[in-house]
Amino acid sequence: MATASKSPSAQSQLLIRRPAAKIYAAFVEPRMLAKFWLKKASGPLALGKTVTWHFPVDGISDKVTATLLEPGRRIVVRWSDGTETEWTFEAVTRTQTMVSVSQTVKGSARQRVEAAINGTEGYTLVLADLKVLLERKIRSGIVKDKGVLIMRAMRSKKKTR
Repeated sequence: MATASKSPSAQSQLLIRRPAAKIYAAFVEPRMLAKFWLKKASGPLALGKTVTWHFPVDGISDKVTATLLEPGRRIVVRWSDGTETEWTFEAVTRTQTMVSVSQTVKGSARQRVEAAINGTEGYTLVLADLKVLLERKIRSGIVKDKGVLIMRAMRSKKKTR
């Protein structure tokens, strides 16, 4: 729960039964990202390089810059609005990894709370989709299905304006 002294942030964590290096690679390589999260990426994450991530919601993309890459351990990216997301990969055993995601949020108090809630939901779905992909070798479509709901809500908002 957020308090007045601590700004809300998106937080998610999940155990994935695969080695940390394999999970790390899934967030760096465009081919893997497109299997569970993105529609496509303009290139792999590389330190200081800006790439464009295209999401499964039509017309939604963003530029991200990798500000820290520690293979098998940690990834930090900065989004075009200055928001930062950090993934950490903690080996529990040789074949099990605790994956944690945290994201700073910016804006007014209300915007930060809303972004923290939406980000936590989104990153939880991303981790769940990746877990199913890596552990069961199945593309579950969890993130894609959420994208359909987002597009539907966006269209509904346009109609009511």
